[in-house]
Amino acid sequence: MKIEIEVGAIGALVTLFGAAAIVAAAVVFTTDLSPLRQPTNIENECSINGLGNGSCTFHNSGGKKGNVCITAAVVKRTGGDAGSAKVCSGNLEAGGVSQLTFFVSGMDGRKDSVLGWQSVCHLSLR
Repeated sequence: MKIEIEVGAIGALVTLFGAAAIVAAAVVFTTDLSPLRQPTNIENECSINGLGNGSCTFHNSGGKKGNVCITAAVVKRTGGDAGSAKVCSGNLEAGGVSQLTFFVSGMDGRKDSVLGWQSVCHLSLR
C-alpha cells in the first residue's frame, strides 16, 4: 500500500515582531507502508555436535523489530533430556540476522553407538 501526500505551492504572509516573511513550499512525500504492517517473524536454524557445541542462526523476515528465545534440548530417544540450553536471538531489526553459539552439557562426546550420537539422541527446539 502506498500513500502519497502532495502539498502544492503555498504562499503565506507571516508577521512576527513586525517582520514579514513569505513562505512557499512544494513538497511530495511518498512512503510504502506495507512492511510496517507485517509482524515480527523470526525464524531459526540450529545444529549441534556430539560434544554439545551448537549454533543457531536467527533471521527476522517480518516488518518489525523483535526478539525470540528458544530452548535447544538434546533428547534421548529412550526418553528424557540429556541436556539443554536457552538461546536468544537478541533484538533484531526487520531483515536482521544474528548467529549465536551455545553449549549443552551432558553430551560428553556421546559415543553410545557406532552410528554416532544421533542414533541415541536428537536435537529438539522448543
